[in-house]
Amino acid sequence: MPRYGDLDYDPDYDDSPPSSPKQRALLKNASSTSALRLLGRRIWRLRTTIIILVMMTEILYFWLYRKQSPTRARYSPTLNYKHVDWKLYAYSQYATDSAHLCNAVMVFEALDRLGSQAQRLLIYPDTMDTEISSNRDRDSQLLDMAKRKYKVKLVPTKIEAAPETLPLRKSLSWTAKDQVGWDRSLAKMLIFSQTDYLRVIHLDNDITLYEHLDDLFFLPAATMAMARAYWLAQSPVTTPKGVLPELEVNKTAFPLSPHIMVIEPSTLEGARIQAELKANPSSPSETSLDVVILNKLYKDVAMVLPHRGLALRTGEFRRPVDDHQEYLGPISQPVPGFEGHISMVEKWDPHRALRQARLVHFAGDEPLPKPWISSPRELLKLIQPNCDSGETVVEAECQDRKVWLSIYNEFRKRRKEVCAMLSIASPPWQPMEIPTEGLTESTSLASLNEI
Repeated sequence: MPRYGDLDYDPDYDDSPPSSPKQRALLKNASSTSALRLLGRRIWRLRTTIIILVMMTEILYFWLYRKQSPTRARYSPTLNYKHVDWKLYAYSQYATDSAHLCNAVMVFEALDRLGSQAQRLLIYPDTMDTEISSNRDRDSQLLDMAKRKYKVKLVPTKIEAAPETLPLRKSLSWTAKDQVGWDRSLAKMLIFSQTDYLRVIHLDNDITLYEHLDDLFFLPAATMAMARAYWLAQSPVTTPKGVLPELEVNKTAFPLSPHIMVIEPSTLEGARIQAELKANPSSPSETSLDVVILNKLYKDVAMVLPHRGLALRTGEFRRPVDDHQEYLGPISQPVPGFEGHISMVEKWDPHRALRQARLVHFAGDEPLPKPWISSPRELLKLIQPNCDSGETVVEAECQDRKVWLSIYNEFRKRRKEVCAMLSIASPPWQPMEIPTEGLTESTSLASLNEI
């Protein structure tokens, strides 16, 4: 058989076009069927590709943003966060006992859950360790949790307590040994010597954190940044039994609050702090020593952070609905010439205030203990926001009470979930007699909780 190239020659093969209409119809149907099959295969492949791409996108999104809080995170639009060396920035906490160690771990848990990218630093007494000796060794368990789960750098150190300078709390039937709610140590001052970092954000741990604060690391250069202690200008808080006792305080001496500090650590500032501590081993007033020293050194040179969002205190919810001018600022006051424009005057809304807050500080509720300490029922009734005004119920103030109670309850719930710890038993407390005469116009007791 003759061969043409590499192909066998078939003499019976007819490659001429079909001659009959039937043949042409059959060929046309075969072509249509093949085209439909080809189209079906292409559609199936396209659908499979789209499904795979969607799944991969979801997996990638979850992997990249699983820790982000989509409604609460804030970033500077001018900064490329992907190129930041986060090893140079850190949040700091300190703890001197089991209660404050749990609080610190709760702050680190919040930072981790909210997607903070900065480092985490914990200063704690060198008497604690990470060797878990038993199931009841809660301090070691919490330190191990902080290091392993939340990637916290542990810094054991010798921590000294400040002298007792709080006679008012004794006058309210609290004894010095019962003041477990107020940390009197000076560990906060050790943050200034952490020169491994360009900037450190220190937060008191009697807070609830609703957003990470990574954007504050990139504020303009300043050795110190603190929020304004707006509450010093407020009038005394009234309870159902009257006005709480007051202390004489120079309201202009301590204008800044160190519950949040954005610090540029340096050897010079660390030495300056230590020199001030040696020169002033005790506070000359009823205010805590760290507040005295930090305001003395930085009140005239510190960058002032906005108090709205960064310094909301639980005590703010206990004030009358028309007495929040200091927190709300000038926008709560009518503008001359625009008295008829009611919409220009901001009204207090506890739910909106909480939504806008990046953190809430448990302060201004004295003599109520801190939230990790159980409160006597009678004291809670005395301190909680009022719901009654004469014989009528003020709905707005009832909203204040709901928000106030929810903040405390949420803290206790997280404490149980994160630390597996219940509230500390309340110290002895006896109902006090509230003086109704001889009150001065000085700062109220609610202004003195670790400003």
